[in-house]
Amino acid sequence: MASASEAWGSTSSTAVNSSDQKFEDNFSPARAIPDTEHYVAALESRLARLKGRNRDVSAREMLAVLGEARHDHTGRLIASDPVPSAPEVTASYLLSDDSDAPVHATYLERRLFPERQALTQEELRHLLEADFLEKQALAAAATAREARDRASISSADSEPNR
Repeated sequence: MASASEAWGSTSSTAVNSSDQKFEDNFSPARAIPDTEHYVAALESRLARLKGRNRDVSAREMLAVLGEARHDHTGRLIASDPVPSAPEVTASYLLSDDSDAPVHATYLERRLFPERQALTQEELRHLLEADFLEKQALAAAATAREARDRASISSADSEPNR
C-alpha cells in the first residue's frame, strides 16, 4: 500500500530531467504583438462598417426610405384579397349554407366602410338583401319621379297659353 505522500505511486522509479517538465513559454506574461492595436482597430472599423454605425443618414435618404416603405405598405393594403363583386356575391353566397363561414374583405375596405363589413356569411346575406331592396326602392322612386315629370310636361303642353 502506498503512503499518503505517494498517492500516485512512487516517483523514485524513474528519474526525469527537470528541463523536460517545462512549457515552451513557461506561462510568462504575454507580451503584446507590435501590430495588435492596429489589428484590433481594423477589426473594430470593419464591425462598425457592417453595423452601419459610422455612416450618417441624411434627411433626404431617410425621407426616401420612409416614402418607399409607405408606398410598399399602401400597395399591400390595396392588393390584399378583396370581397367579390355584387353579382358574384349574390349568386354564390345567397345559395350556400355556410352561415358561419368568415367573410374576407380588404383592410382598406374594413377601415373606410366598417358599417358595410359583414363578419359572417349570414351577415353578408342580410347586408346584400338590404342593399338590393334599397336599390329597388331607389329605382322605383326614380321611375315614379320620371312619370310625374312626364305627366306635368304633358299637362303643361295641353294648357292653352294665356
